[in-house]
Amino acid sequence: MSRKRKAFVCSRTGMLKAHGFVDSNDPDDIEVEVPDDFDRQPNHTKYQNGHWIAATPVEAPDTPGRAVDVNIFKDRAQKVMADNSLPVALRDAFGALIKLVK
Repeated sequence: MSRKRKAFVCSRTGMLKAHGFVDSNDPDDIEVEVPDDFDRQPNHTKYQNGHWIAATPVEAPDTPGRAVDVNIFKDRAQKVMADNSLPVALRDAFGALIKLVK
């Protein structure tokens, strides 16, 4: 029994994530059977309306920028928590948010 080559497409973006002779990739990926000589490059190809098209690569989020944003949020949230003129419920909510943000 020969295995079929599959392509795995992001269900949100339609971007090709991977391809090969495997059974599955990420749970949300869309599986598309492709020929054995399929050679499209992941992150440079989209699957749209049953056709493969060239696409601009998806850039990864800028992690250092996010870290700065998180630190700004935490600093401002701590100032809210220290402001005794604000309701306790609001200060507690910001305390809970700080714990969730990494």
